[in-house]
Amino acid sequence: MSQDPRRLGDVLRDVAKTLGRADLGQVDELRRRWREHAEPELATSCVPQSLEEGRLIVSVPTGAHAERVRRQSTAILAWYADLGGRAPTAVVPRVRRGS
Repeated sequence: MSQDPRRLGDVLRDVAKTLGRADLGQVDELRRRWREHAEPELATSCVPQSLEEGRLIVSVPTGAHAERVRRQSTAILAWYADLGGRAPTAVVPRVRRGS
């Protein structure tokens, strides 16, 4: 019995759901909007990683970047407001190790 091949993205989404991880499609949407709205320096140096219990976890390279993200949290949340119940309710910057 053969199955048609599946797209890698579909397989990874299924694996992530099985392991209780973030919905990869949702993470893609969070990152897309980040790149569209963030000022250029933040858009390239800071990356949304996941949505955990309504908190948008953003990977940042330094404490200074974390502070900038914190100061802009109201504007950042507005970028996602139209997602309704799937929208983040808080922004949490996390400094990457080794940065």
